[in-house]
Amino acid sequence: MDGGNGRVYLIVVSATDSGCAVAFGAVTVVVPKSNSQNNQDAVTAAAAAAKAFADANNEAPPAGYFVIGDGPRAEAVVGACPGFFRG
Repeated sequence: MDGGNGRVYLIVVSATDSGCAVAFGAVTVVVPKSNSQNNQDAVTAAAAAAKAFADANNEAPPAGYFVIGDGPRAEAVVGACPGFFRG
C-alpha cells in the first residue's frame, strides 16, 4: 500500500499440516518515503493497522492491498483435506 508517506507490504503466510489443521500469520515491512519522523510514523501506523485488520479477519488484507505473489500449495495436503481451497 502506498499512502504518500511510503509503502507498507503485508506478508501473509499459511501452513497446513497432515491433519488438515491450518495456521496463518501476517507480518509487515515498511519503506518510508523519507527518513523524516512524519513519514516513519505514518507508515508504521499504517502497517500496524494492516496487521491488526489481517489478524482480525482470518489474514485477509484490508481494502487497498492486493496480491503480488502467491506460492504453490502442496498437493499432498490439498488432496488429503476435503474442502481445502485450491487457488
